[in-house]
Amino acid sequence: MNKSLARRGFVYFLMESYLFVLIFGMVFGMLFPDVFADIANYMAIILALVFFLNSIKIDYDELRDYFSDWKMLVMVALLSMVIWPMVVYWLVDAINPAMAVPLLVLTAMPIGMNTPAFANITGGNKKMMIVVMTITSLVAPLTIPLIIQLMAGDIGVDAMALFWGLAKIIYIPFILARIIRHFWNKQIDTHSHSFKSVSMILLVLLIAGLVAKQPEM
Repeated sequence: MNKSLARRGFVYFLMESYLFVLIFGMVFGMLFPDVFADIANYMAIILALVFFLNSIKIDYDELRDYFSDWKMLVMVALLSMVIWPMVVYWLVDAINPAMAVPLLVLTAMPIGMNTPAFANITGGNKKMMIVVMTITSLVAPLTIPLIIQLMAGDIGVDAMALFWGLAKIIYIPFILARIIRHFWNKQIDTHSHSFKSVSMILLVLLIAGLVAKQPEM
């Protein structure tokens, strides 16, 4: 019985670990490139599903007080999504211009979905980080094309195409998740423990697909 519980606990630990996602995704992609190569073609769909699963398990009614502090949220969004990417771009452009745009795009991304988990581990405010993650994700389709055009100019990136691409990955899954959550709140809470595992599996598949594509480049 103890061994069985230990095995289940170990499996649960792996499924909750983002290190598991990275390592296993890379290993599978390198060992079985023919199996996983085509998965990269469905990157947008996989990311949308992951965002949907992460959005649907959150009860935003419990976070209403945090959302009411709109001044703080605006400041955080500006610092993380606009000011920080601009500072990074200027610094890197002065040292290594070839890396300026890639790092601009990287730093302009919204706060990661694993941030609330890290906040919880380190004793931070998990609920606040969930709110910040949500806000930065929702403004990303607006700020990312804007900051790229403002800082990098014409680099062959269609700002509107980028906006709609991000909007489909973020807005549609978020709205759909909120609608489902509104009508089936209790049922969602009952099964929400399984959503994290499913999203982890999807991320493993995505990373494996991206790695498997490399030999073809």
